[in-house]
Amino acid sequence: MRLGLPVRLDGRLPIPVYVTADNPVPGSPFRKFRIQTWRDTLEDGDAVPYVVGDEPFDENFGAPYFGVYGVFRDGTMEHIADRESYAAAVELLQKLAGIGLEPGGQ
Repeated sequence: MRLGLPVRLDGRLPIPVYVTADNPVPGSPFRKFRIQTWRDTLEDGDAVPYVVGDEPFDENFGAPYFGVYGVFRDGTMEHIADRESYAAAVELLQKLAGIGLEPGGQ
């Protein structure tokens, strides 16, 4: 929307997400991390990206979830995990990058 305004999500309207961030860990094989929304088809369970322009309440799909990926230097990706919320996906990446952890990794 590019309005430059804060947006507060209430959980009732699924919003497509595609976020990439640099990996701050030197020497990691992942140059970047990516979070993207996905949905599974109800017919055969195949995972498909949930993107801008998709019907948020399409009865042919399950609820959106957030895929977490590591992006290699050549642009290929490795799936790390899926999370039910964007906040949980961000929290996982922060742990992987060691951001916000107390000394000693606790």
